[in-house]
This record gives sequence, C-alpha cells and structure tokens, in this order.
Amino acid sequence: FYHNNRSPTVALFLEPDHTGHLGSGNVRTMQPQRAGVGAGKDGTVRMACCIGPPLPPQGEPMGKKEPKSTRFLQQALPACKPMMEPIWVVFIYLAITVVCIPIGAVCLAYGMRPVEITHRYDQDCGFVNTTDLNHDGRQNFIWQQNKVNKSVECTVSIPITDDMPAPIYVLYEINGFNQNHRRYVVSRSDFQLIDKDPNPIAACKPQEYYMGDSNRPINPCGLTAWSYFNDTYAMSVVGPSSNAATPLNITSKGISPPSYRTYIFSNYNTTNFNPEDNQYRGGGKIDGLVGEDERFIVWMWLAPLPKFRKMWGKIWDQDLRAGDTLRIKISNQYNTYQFDGQKSIVLTTTNWLGGYNMFLGITFIVTGGLSTVVGLVYLIATQAKPRKMGDLTMLPQWVQEQVLGAHDRREGGN
Repeated sequence: FYHNNRSPTVALFLEPDHTGHLGSGNVRTMQPQRAGVGAGKDGTVRMACCIGPPLPPQGEPMGKKEPKSTRFLQQALPACKPMMEPIWVVFIYLAITVVCIPIGAVCLAYGMRPVEITHRYDQDCGFVNTTDLNHDGRQNFIWQQNKVNKSVECTVSIPITDDMPAPIYVLYEINGFNQNHRRYVVSRSDFQLIDKDPNPIAACKPQEYYMGDSNRPINPCGLTAWSYFNDTYAMSVVGPSSNAATPLNITSKGISPPSYRTYIFSNYNTTNFNPEDNQYRGGGKIDGLVGEDERFIVWMWLAPLPKFRKMWGKIWDQDLRAGDTLRIKISNQYNTYQFDGQKSIVLTTTNWLGGYNMFLGITFIVTGGLSTVVGLVYLIATQAKPRKMGDLTMLPQWVQEQVLGAHDRREGGN
C-alpha cells in the first residue's frame, strides 16, 4: 500500500511469523525500490512484488514430518501481483470485446452454412391407424411383425431446398434415451469386446445369460450392446424434372474412430446376441464380425445426454441439389415406445467448423457484448465515485497506526 497523502516512499507488507500467524508485531515498512514496487507520478501503484515471509529459525529442532527449511517448501517465495488501475480494468474488458465479437461473427457465419435436414418418423412410420395406437400398441405391433419376419416399413419424401454437396452424413437422433445412466454405462464387458475372455461378467446383468440360462452366455453381454440400434434406411433421389429415382449409396465404412477398431473391438463372432424376435429382444443383431460392424462400434460410444445423434453412414460421391426430392425407405424396428422416446433421421453437410451449429458463435458474441457492458458500467462507476489507490482508511485502525508511525519515524530520521 502507498500513503498517497504524503511522499510515496513507503510500502506496507504483512509478514507471518514462523508459526504462520499474522499480528500487529509483524507489520514492516520498506522502500518501494527494495520491494520491487513501481509507482506512478501520482503515487499510485502499478505493480507490487512482495518479498516472501521469513523462514523458520534454523536452530529449532525439526519434527519427523516437518519439511526442510527452504523457501519453496515453506511457501515463502517472493510473489508479484499486479494492482490494476481502473483504466486498465476497462481496457481488459474492451480487449475481450475486440477479440470475442469478431471470432463469434466468423463462427456464426460458418456455423450456419452447413445444410441440415431432420425428419421424425417414430409416430407414423408403418402404422395403419396411428390415432388408435398408443406407445404400447405400437410396441406390440412391431413385435407381431417381427415374429412373422416382417418389418414395419414406410417411405417418406423430403424436398431439398438447398444444395447439399458430398460428403453427406446420415445420422439417427434419439430423444429420451439415457445412455449416461450409471447402471447402463457399466453393463458391458471390454474383455469380451477385445476377445480376451468370452465369458460374461457380473456387471453385464441382466443381459449376462440369455433368458437366465447359464448354458447360454451372451457375447457381447450387457445392456449397452443388447440395446443396439437396428433401424435401417435406404435412400433415393428424384430430380425436379424426372420421375426416375436414383439410388444413393450409403456406406458405413469409416464412421467409427480407427483407434476403436484397432484397440477396443476385435473380430469375432457373437454368441446368443439378440437371437429371437420377441419381447426379450433389446435391439439389432450383428451381421458378421464384431470389429467390422462400425455402426455397432458407434453405438457403443455412449452419449452424455438423453438426446443424442450417432453416425449411421455417409454418402461420399453424390450431391443433392435444390429442387430434388429425397425418398427414404425406413425399416422401423427399434423399440423407443417402451420408454416414450423419439426417433428422427438427420442428413447434414459439414465444413471446417463442423455441422450446423449456432451455439459457438452466439457464445462468443454474448461474451463480447457482456464484456462491453461490464467495462462501461465499471468506467462510469469509477468516474462517478472515484477512490484512491492504496487508501489507508480502508485498512484496520491498528494497521494505519503502524504504517503512519513508521512513516513519521522515517521522515523524522531524514
């Protein structure tokens, strides 16, 4: 602190004693040059570099667990701490504004460029009398169709309003599915997935053995694998001046992280994994080897929120033009009706910033705007009701007496 009413030559430091306590006897004064303090012409503080507290006396016996008497171990290193003037505080807020708002504008502009199409289909896809069916009715209808090897199918037509250049990403969106539930997260066997141990573990319950039969172990076991998403999509596009439909080639190659395919999922055949189409079925089957089913690998990558999207495939070499009509044949098999969930299909393009997303740009712009408001309010407050830097009247009375007494003694000696 500086005594601005007099000569700006005294710096105040509170030193703890060797026990770490502060008291009136531990106040000392020092010239700014020794303390590493920079002062302006008006006596205000620009930077304070405080000399650390003294070390414990060397002559005292050390306990068994007492650290060595060094400044580092005793937390007595010198420390530098800026003491901001109001003008610098306002400058920092305005600098945040200058940085955040342009970044936010760029992120918002590019975040709105990708084209995204979303269509919800769980309510009416494949059901004849949708008004007469509740969730239980739709669930039972799917089970009945599966028992006779029939899937619940529908075809939806979606007009394309903006050009969608390849690659186009096909995703499914589920709302109301808590993959982050603790019991769901731990219900898996990574030793099975890497093909180290084919036997299920206790954490896989209730999907450890098929229908509780210990002679029919499930591999891969657990609720996570058992609830594998199994809706399928086939797409074609119709041009604005033609009735002929051109099929779109959707591939699942490359939709999962390479490290997952290499280190977490091995190539082996499943055992007793969703073998029957009945009420005990959780989701889809795995056709072929586990490590080659990339849609299954993506499904096992758990989502943190109850509303999530997962990659289903990519359209690499075909563009969609404005005016085209997209036809999607959907096989509605995944049972979201039991937990009152929702299903949608999503098609989107991307750029260097990712898919369609306004959140990042808006966040930067709001941060910059709030920084501007706070900086202006602070500037007005400091001008309307200013306060001196290093005002001793803000200190306790006993500290003021120590500082003023030391200052008077020093000037009297000079």
